[in-house]
Amino acid sequence: MQWHPDIKELIDKALLEASMLPEAYRIAVFDADGTLWPGDIGESFFKFQIENKLAPGLKGIKDPWKQYKKLEETNPFEAYSNLLTINEGLHWSEMRRQTRSFISSGFDSISKPMFDLLQTLQKNRFAIWICSASMRWVLESLLECRGLCHVKLIGFEAQLDKKGRISNRIQWPMPYGEGKKEALSVRLKYPPLMSFGNSMGDFKLLEWAELLPMVIRYSPFNPLNIKTETQIATIAHSRGWPTQIFAR
Repeated sequence: MQWHPDIKELIDKALLEASMLPEAYRIAVFDADGTLWPGDIGESFFKFQIENKLAPGLKGIKDPWKQYKKLEETNPFEAYSNLLTINEGLHWSEMRRQTRSFISSGFDSISKPMFDLLQTLQKNRFAIWICSASMRWVLESLLECRGLCHVKLIGFEAQLDKKGRISNRIQWPMPYGEGKKEALSVRLKYPPLMSFGNSMGDFKLLEWAELLPMVIRYSPFNPLNIKTETQIATIAHSRGWPTQIFAR
């Protein structure tokens, strides 16, 4: 798995242009699932919870996975929220223990080219942000495992009660679809120079980039995401945005 030479040249050119700007302007934003890695870390963690009977809200549900996928077809916003709220009542420290156990169990982590890019951006003194519709706690555990604690993170997150237990109240703005840009806008002083995403949910992030918006795809393509990934690739082509396809 490696960068196409033409894409690598575009990245190097953008890095050179960025080096002439004050550090405050050096910002790069990334989607996570389908961009930094081929799969979906939130769904993978949910399967881990199902297999190990870890989430309090799983009790009494005959087929949690089937129920989740059915809801996702009609209301993805609610489906992703439910991956959080099934943990209502769980102490945050227990959630951290679960996510670390999941990562150590062998989640197929950040692809090497993207990991190398994150390191290159860090060396070039970029502020790196990941904005994802997956659960913040599991993303944090992955970044810790890979030594990427400097990366700033926005993910789906539930509020905690006074005793540190997960509630059913979701933090706003939610980093899903257009909410990704909204969540970042309240935190960033300047627009990103580079943005990386894989689907229509990342359109606003990609459009926001001032130097280099880039679509990332992994081949063979995931049939469940083929529509949204094809749509963003078509838009990228029409706008002259580069698309990198990594062969798995």
